Amino acid sequence: MEHHCIHDSSLQWIKSYFSYRDQFVQFNQRCSPMSILGPLFFILYKNDLPNASELIELLLFADDTSIFYSHSNPNTLESVLSSKLKNIEISLSCNKLSVNVEKTYYLIFKSWQKKCYHNFSFSLDDQLLTQTNATKFLGVYIDEHLTWKDHILSYLCKQISKSIGMLFRSRFYLSSETKLTSYYSLIYPHITYCNSAWSSTYVSNLNRIYCLQKRTVRSITNSDHRARSAPLFSKLGILVIYQLNTFQIAKFMYNNLLPPFNLFFFTNSQIHGYSTRTANNYRVHHCR
Repeated sequence: MEHHCIHDSSLQWIKSYFSYRDQFVQFNQRCSPMSILGPLFFILYKNDLPNASELIELLLFADDTSIFYSHSNPNTLESVLSSKLKNIEISLSCNKLSVNVEKTYYLIFKSWQKKCYHNFSFSLDDQLLTQTNATKFLGVYIDEHLTWKDHILSYLCKQISKSIGMLFRSRFYLSSETKLTSYYSLIYPHITYCNSAWSSTYVSNLNRIYCLQKRTVRSITNSDHRARSAPLFSKLGILVIYQLNTFQIAKFMYNNLLPPFNLFFFTNSQIHGYSTRTANNYRVHHCR
């Protein structure tokens, strides 16, 4: 707390708060393990982890930590990152924290056109980490080529299809207004969440979502499965996926006023190709 410029009475208040006091959650007569730190204090507690190295990038979110590092030479990348992971181990050990190695894995970001014949090997706490081709990061599946296929085809379309099935089965029992509300409650959040990132995928992937949207508006209006969807979208005031992409990106640009960190989103017409098609760098992403 002193490191974060908290002194005097405020520091004494926090010290009293931590003294002889534990926290736990009770549900159905079952209790969680005892804990001292709440979410905010835990974030402050691990906030100095990025100081372990200036060469790697760390992204902290609650008790999850992602590590990023890139280099054009695979041997150098492996050597440097392995060394920095040792620094991470020391930093965690000093704070009496440990890594859940079973939930820790790494991705090698690279262009699908670029072959990588180097066998990477990374370890934490003397245990080898598992390489994966895709990972779920804050609700979005990221693949090694940044095509977003795993997120759209394997996750998003399945979630939307489940909700469409509910609308279809209830199409004769619910009013159009209720079904439209259901659309904005069950389907719309999936389509708009992090849309400005994964919407840069290939048009063929977006077409899958568009087809699901057409099924949705036909179910809402009790229309025939061959009915033209354009008038139905207009009647219900629903934006198709391509219009939503434009809207989400425009809102992103307006709200952020394009700070330097976000400029890379718009360096090409398609986000997924901003560096993976032409760059020589390999980029490693660790998740825990």
